[in-house]
Amino acid sequence: MSETEKNGEKKREKIVAIDDVEENLFAIARTLERYGYEVETARDGEEGWEAIANGDARLAVSDWSMPRLDGVELCERIRAADLDRYVYIILLTAKNERGDLLRGLEAGADDFISKPFDPAELTARVRAGERVVNLQREVEEKNRALRDHSERLERDLRAAADLQKSMLPKDVEETDGLRFVSRFIPSSFVAGDVFNYFMIDERRVGFYLLDVSGHGVSAAMLSFTISKRLSAVAASRKAGVASEGGLSLCEPAKALAELNDAFYDDDPDSSHYFTMIYGVIDREADRLVAASAGHPPMIHTRRDGAPELCRQESFPIGLFADVGYEEVAIDFRAGDRLYVYSDGVSDLFAEGDREGFDGLRDFFECRKADDPLDVFVELERELTRRNGGGNFEDDVSAMAIAK
Repeated sequence: MSETEKNGEKKREKIVAIDDVEENLFAIARTLERYGYEVETARDGEEGWEAIANGDARLAVSDWSMPRLDGVELCERIRAADLDRYVYIILLTAKNERGDLLRGLEAGADDFISKPFDPAELTARVRAGERVVNLQREVEEKNRALRDHSERLERDLRAAADLQKSMLPKDVEETDGLRFVSRFIPSSFVAGDVFNYFMIDERRVGFYLLDVSGHGVSAAMLSFTISKRLSAVAASRKAGVASEGGLSLCEPAKALAELNDAFYDDDPDSSHYFTMIYGVIDREADRLVAASAGHPPMIHTRRDGAPELCRQESFPIGLFADVGYEEVAIDFRAGDRLYVYSDGVSDLFAEGDREGFDGLRDFFECRKADDPLDVFVELERELTRRNGGGNFEDDVSAMAIAK
């Protein structure tokens, strides 16, 4: 037991009593011990400091005037020390000038008792100090519990972040004539952005990038759910097995509408929605078909032409019921590239009235001859510069598809 209870009685605080006059020291100790306090005595400030620094007392009653180290100097040393606890200090003094008392307070004293002291007053002031010490201890225990909880939460978030990253493709991957290059920088441990690609069948590859509203755990949970659903449907289709709640993976506009039906919630307290690009590449036909749900426009860079914004006006998924989406179809030939990204990327390229999409398109145009991996290295450097260093306020994700 500590300060709580022992044999049915509350255990009193341990006190260090400090005085260079033996009679005074005896009187202080006897008075306090009578009320159940454990008292350790010291005959000057240096001895008192050693008792406090090497012990666990949270209360000290000290004379002001002493050899080697007086009461004020002792207060200053205690306050300057990196102790693991707060020590409540009461100074015994014959001084009653306002300047002297101010000096004691500035040095770190908590209370004063005039000499010669009255036993009843000494006991009352020590009890008042004990209440302060107990409150301080409760604060320390709550802070310790809060730190422990915070550390556990941080460990859980790091584990969740590792799980989320494991769901993403590697920074560079190649599959049957297509090269996927990506960058992912979460604004916190876990993010609401997620992207990936998957084989639909022998000739078609699906890809997506989605951005859930908000940040943190709730956004990450929703992005995780959507990603797992897409992966499960793709895996079932590849295996030739019908999946419950399947999606029309070969028809991007229909797939987005089906996702909207699945994730729309008419509860007014439901605040999450997400934007998304979903597309299908037919490698044999050199054809790419995609649909957007309120997402920043894709940027298509032709081998022999300037980058183009694939603008599509549409609503995010989960905001309204019975929403339809439209598809855009483009030729996607050898040497072409397609860039998809979250608004955490494009917003940093916005300048004045100029949309960030236009600035990002210009960035890619200046580097259309560079390897996509080098382009993304430069993109991350440019985003960091525009962000002013430090953590990003929004999740940053981007994926390049090169043929």
